[in-house]
Amino acid sequence: MKNIIQKLAFIIAVSFGALVPVLVQAAAAVCKSNGQVVPCGNIGWLIGGVFGLGGIFLLIALLGTIFWIMMLIHAATHDIPNKPLWLLIIIFGHLLGAIVYYFSVKKNMSSGSKTPSSGASSTT
Repeated sequence: MKNIIQKLAFIIAVSFGALVPVLVQAAAAVCKSNGQVVPCGNIGWLIGGVFGLGGIFLLIALLGTIFWIMMLIHAATHDIPNKPLWLLIIIFGHLLGAIVYYFSVKKNMSSGSKTPSSGASSTT
C-alpha cells in the first residue's frame, strides 16, 4: 500500500510540475483583452481560481477513488452474502456503488458481527 501511495504522489507531483513553465510563460506574456493590451496582473485571479478549483476536484476524485478501492478490496476479501453481486455493484457503480456497499454491508460488519445481518431476525 505504501508503494502505491508513493507512486500516486509522484504522478501528482509531476503533473503539477509540468504546469510551472506554463504559468511562468503566462506571467511574462503580454495580455490582450478585446484587442487592447491590459496588465497581466488583472487576469491572475482568474488563472488562480481555475487551477484552485481544479485542485479541489482532483482531491475529491482521488479520495473517492481510494475509498472505492478500499470497499472493493473489503468486498473481495471478506465472507459476505451475495459476494459476486456486491463486487459487480461496486465495480460498475464506482463511488455510488462503494457508498451503498459501505452503508449496507461494511458498517453492519464493523458493529460487531463478522457477517452482515440479512435483515431478517430469527427467533428460536
